[in-house]
Amino acid sequence: MAKLLYKDLSTWCSDLKKIAISIALSMYNLIPSAEVLPQARTAWIENAAMELLDKSLFLCDGVDELGKTNNAAHPALKAAAIAFFYTGSYHITHRRPDIFEEDLPLESLALYNCVFDGLVKNSSGKYFPKFTAKDYSSVYFSMVIELRNIMKHVYHGPKLT
Repeated sequence: MAKLLYKDLSTWCSDLKKIAISIALSMYNLIPSAEVLPQARTAWIENAAMELLDKSLFLCDGVDELGKTNNAAHPALKAAAIAFFYTGSYHITHRRPDIFEEDLPLESLALYNCVFDGLVKNSSGKYFPKFTAKDYSSVYFSMVIELRNIMKHVYHGPKLT
């Protein structure tokens, strides 16, 4: 039984990585142009991803009509959530409507941060970086705290829901 569960968890993590990475590459413009030499592409992607990770810019989608940042509103987040949680092979939302019926849990949104962070940390030629609790628990818990802080914010909290 434990072996079957481990294989399922392994596949679950792999599917999440594949979805998030494919979305991240296109929606964050992380595909180098033909002008970037092949030997420089890895460094180009690392630099572009580092810029997005700096101050969590990958979560933001410009500014609103008042000039304030749209936190946790990037279209890639929505695309990843729909692709994995709602329409993916696991149909997690169908299995647990009590959790996903009204909102995507912040903890689920935080998983995306872990996968994207992996693009930077493991971009040494590995297309699908290692994704383990040991490697990403600090990133994950930091993101959950940050999202909860956004939820408490008078202006940005309502926009996140």
